Amino acid sequence: IKQYSEDIPIQRIKAIKNEHEVNGMKEGYLQDAAAKIQFLHWIQNEVKSGRTVTELSGDIKLREFREKQPDFVMPSFGSISAFGPNGAVIHYKSTEETDVAITDKDLYLLDSGGQYKCGATTDTTRTMHFGTPADRHKEAYTRVLMGSIDLSLCIFINGTGGKHIDALPRQHLWNNGWNYNHGTGHGIGAMLNVHEGSFNTRTTVPLVANVFMSDEPGYYEDNDYGVRLETVVMVVEAETKYNFGDATFFTFEEVSFVPFDPKLIKYELMSERQIEWLNDYNIKIREKVGPRIKDVNPEAYEWMLGQTEQVVSDSDSQRVVYSGVILAVQMFCVIMMV
Repeated sequence: IKQYSEDIPIQRIKAIKNEHEVNGMKEGYLQDAAAKIQFLHWIQNEVKSGRTVTELSGDIKLREFREKQPDFVMPSFGSISAFGPNGAVIHYKSTEETDVAITDKDLYLLDSGGQYKCGATTDTTRTMHFGTPADRHKEAYTRVLMGSIDLSLCIFINGTGGKHIDALPRQHLWNNGWNYNHGTGHGIGAMLNVHEGSFNTRTTVPLVANVFMSDEPGYYEDNDYGVRLETVVMVVEAETKYNFGDATFFTFEEVSFVPFDPKLIKYELMSERQIEWLNDYNIKIREKVGPRIKDVNPEAYEWMLGQTEQVVSDSDSQRVVYSGVILAVQMFCVIMMV
């Protein structure tokens, strides 16, 4: 018996969200971000205080934070709560036999999501270190982050499929001789499947507006550690200076807003444009999620502010110094003329 797999037209229709679905997805991701920020603040405090938190007990606590959100219904999939070498297993699922304590000695990878009755299926991944990360952790994390940012920033012409832009998030890993053995992005349902068909980075199906997709590059060292950063994005029309042949151009808009770990970022590896994106993203976290946790959990709010501080690139610093020199010269000339 031969089986053939063909894209079903109704799958594409379902994956293109209408206005109400778009609004529901955005609201659900803000609720999920509020829960996850409070959880990450909580687990960091627990680990630093020496109290025992394991992969499984941490996941249970995360659900408690989600259950405080007004529209939460249930998890959208079984969480990947993975510490140290377990994080190198891409589709790891902690069990009583594999469950380990989370400490400040290694990386913690959390890939988790929920279903929200406002019409959202959420799926976000962040990798954290609760102590002092090794340089190898920081370089891997930063190169994964750089790739994630480049994908989010890309502008592509109508007719472009996800497979056509899959090299963008991999390039900074490839430059180091690294790679990852999973797709970069998959479709997301509206309180449906967390992996929705048709639109992803493995096919040439053209991406169109109002499609939600994950942006999740990673890097994994067997029996050592794993890094994955997953931010869900929505395809939107791009504003371009020119419009060749009256073509439509698209880009991505982020809809999940959970801080990255600044301890793991080697800013010197990043371009000015990437740092600008990171600063803009951090401002959005403060503006969109901050009001949802400021009063209910002031300590988590303060932690979030610390995780989203603005970064000044070397070139920015040089411009500040350079501008100061010019201003001083100008003032000197004015004084001499007087």
